[in-house]
Amino acid sequence: MRTVTFAHFAPAALAALMLAGPALADPYQLPSYMENWGGIQRPVSPTADMFDSVKNCNLGGKWRLSFGGSSRMRFEADDNIKLGTDNVETDELGRLRQMLHLDISHGPLFRFYGEVAHADTMWSDRMASGRDENDADLQNFFFDITAVPNTPHSVTFRMGRQEMSFGEERLVGLDDFSNVRRTFDGLRIIGRTKRTETSLFALRPVERFEEHDIDEADDALGFAGIHTEFRPRNNHVVQGYFLALHDDRDQFISEKTGLTGDQTTRTIGARYEWTHGGFIVETELAWQDGHVSDDDIDAGFATVNASYGWHMPWRPRLEWGYEIATGDNDGFDGNRGTFNPLFNSSHTGMGFMGVTGRRNLEAARLGIEVMPMKGMRWCSTVIASQLEEDRDSLYGERGDVLRKTPGANDVAIEVESEVSYQFLGHHEVAMAVSHLWGGDVINSAGQESDATWGWVGYQFKF
Repeated sequence: MRTVTFAHFAPAALAALMLAGPALADPYQLPSYMENWGGIQRPVSPTADMFDSVKNCNLGGKWRLSFGGSSRMRFEADDNIKLGTDNVETDELGRLRQMLHLDISHGPLFRFYGEVAHADTMWSDRMASGRDENDADLQNFFFDITAVPNTPHSVTFRMGRQEMSFGEERLVGLDDFSNVRRTFDGLRIIGRTKRTETSLFALRPVERFEEHDIDEADDALGFAGIHTEFRPRNNHVVQGYFLALHDDRDQFISEKTGLTGDQTTRTIGARYEWTHGGFIVETELAWQDGHVSDDDIDAGFATVNASYGWHMPWRPRLEWGYEIATGDNDGFDGNRGTFNPLFNSSHTGMGFMGVTGRRNLEAARLGIEVMPMKGMRWCSTVIASQLEEDRDSLYGERGDVLRKTPGANDVAIEVESEVSYQFLGHHEVAMAVSHLWGGDVINSAGQESDATWGWVGYQFKF
């Protein structure tokens, strides 16, 4: 078996860093429709950024137009990343993604936002999924109509295809690291006050059903809920949410009766973040109920994270975190205890490789982050994980079952490191490498228990 090493990625990344110029602050936001270019004035100064000419353009009266996009290239290599669950031991592949967006507004009353995305995965020996590649398609295509926009209590009605991101994206996120980002069709109502923002929504997730067909909303899935954020002070953030996901396909088998039926998952949760000086403390917890055919759902997750940063050269920050997502302790009692992370983003604290997902898992993290120079960020993390219930399975990041080993508990220790550098306002180079040492949950299968994965990439935004 070929071993993937840091040497696979170092030459390209070092060459990119040698070509880098002075680093500037990143003005771009995720999702892209959160960017605000209203401060750019006309005529554009000769010393301004060259792409200011396509931002906040005056179309006459109060009509404004902005144009932007991004292109991202990434090379990846892995060794045993699927832990023997497929026939591919090692894989080397390239990923390419381009996105273009158009933003037209009429003051604060009306807005149209459209974004097209294309994603491709090349040279891989594995079958590409809908998260790996997609023909050119609509990523965002929505209209905003805002009532009483010039008051402290505005209400925006957003209709159409749209991305959503809440909190740390543990339950609802863009999944920007994936080659194809997640999006939804439907209605979202956003109410804002001076210290709050509340979203009420009814949506359907968008999927690629056929390889070269236009993406469509999944009519079998309905996703609705409410999410609110309250900032009582500048250094406090409180979020609360209720999320309901219904799958009306009669394909779920009851543990208790053996009958098939639909599935409904209701999630209620809260998140709190506090910052003070160099401290950042954050916690989130959620509980789920509902049904899977004739079975009841009773599951939950909780996490607590803390970090401290020093105001000194390289600005080091030490981070610590712990997370638990419940599993099912009995596969025949008619009570489902495995937590469902809904539409969460990858790379949200559970490990770079995706071997460990937010289901039936306990994980502890310890990491350090430094900034050796302006625009450069380096971070390394150690993650130790074990099953929450050893009678349940080990699930991957996307919910796939990687192991079911009754009586085994220790999953893995994963060490990961990533360095990125932003320069000239529009460019970023990055590389990462991760290695996993499997515990008895993985070892007991009698297959290779270690895994290695890494990538090197470049991204351009304007």
